[in-house]
Amino acid sequence: MTNPRLTAALLAALACTTDLAAQGRVWVVDANNRPGTHFTEIQPAITAAAHEDVVVVREAAAYQPATISKGIALVFADRPLIATTNILAPVLRIEQLPAGRVFRMTGIVRTQETGATPTIVLAQCAGTIVLDRCQFEHVLARPRLALQIDQCNAVFLTHCVIGHGMASIASRVELHACDLIGPGDRGPSAPGLPAITVQGGTTGITNCRVLGGSTNAGQGSAAAGLLLSGGATVAARGDRCEIAAGANGTNSAIAGTGNLAIDPSVRLYSTNGAPLIEPSVTTRTLSLPALSLAGAPLGGTVTFDVQSAPNDSAIAVVARPGVPFAIPGLGDVWLDLTAGFAVLPVGTVGANGHLSGSIGVPTDPSLFGATFAWQFVTAGAQAPALTNPGAYLHN
Repeated sequence: MTNPRLTAALLAALACTTDLAAQGRVWVVDANNRPGTHFTEIQPAITAAAHEDVVVVREAAAYQPATISKGIALVFADRPLIATTNILAPVLRIEQLPAGRVFRMTGIVRTQETGATPTIVLAQCAGTIVLDRCQFEHVLARPRLALQIDQCNAVFLTHCVIGHGMASIASRVELHACDLIGPGDRGPSAPGLPAITVQGGTTGITNCRVLGGSTNAGQGSAAAGLLLSGGATVAARGDRCEIAAGANGTNSAIAGTGNLAIDPSVRLYSTNGAPLIEPSVTTRTLSLPALSLAGAPLGGTVTFDVQSAPNDSAIAVVARPGVPFAIPGLGDVWLDLTAGFAVLPVGTVGANGHLSGSIGVPTDPSLFGATFAWQFVTAGAQAPALTNPGAYLHN
């Protein structure tokens, strides 16, 4: 049930911090040049846009690829198609985002690529990236990889559907409530690939469903759901989190070498008697609380669920998403507190280990494209602890 008092408190607090909801101009891209159109291709709109502007891409077939280095919001409406024939070029490339800027993207986009390069590339970004409720529908060729994150300081993925796997290279990434499947059935002798590959850096996986690439009988072996290498550090948590190896072959759910902290409530599935986690992965138990957060469009309802020990108190902190910094004894904060923030006492965790709630989103047009991040602090019998972060934008 929506909590009117919580909604009013949050809106009152955020009204004092206009930077949180700052929105620039809205640019409309429509290849069919229907009323309200500013550009018929994406790249010219990106060139014209300033930081904090919003670019809306309407349904059409087919747009050319684009490269983005600005803190804008990119909103896909009605499943537009972006196509490339360049084997060296992704459909979208977000690169060299400056520190202090936030790039955010939402919506379903159809993509057509050669399959030789990742569909979406995030590279060398000092700023913050938020992918919220994104889904990539691949037309014709199946890509080797749907998403590659390379040397990025802060990337949020929330409620995204990634059907052909992702790789994180020397980056800091938080995945939350996402569905990920590794590439499979790529040819007679080609093996399946992991749903998530982490090569160095740190990655958080909270309440996600992760399935390694499956293959058919007579093809190459399937893959683990999660593969670590290069000194990677991964934290997996939440009682709705599942990590599974793909079908065909003998595979662990989690494989490779690296450091894994895992909540005992995470469900793991291996195949044909393989260990759930390969012995080469250094593993420890994770007991931190977990957050599930779902954003909403204007006029909708934002919902949250905190998993922690029964009777723990929970406090929400809401701000712009930011590059994480550590508070000793508490954990990593993924909020930009310099732009203003709201602190809200939310309630007490129930006997089932969960605290749920919701807030209504006003229909205020100035919130279109605005982006928020949440983290909860829980405290009780144990020392105070931070949940994973969650982020979303209003569309």
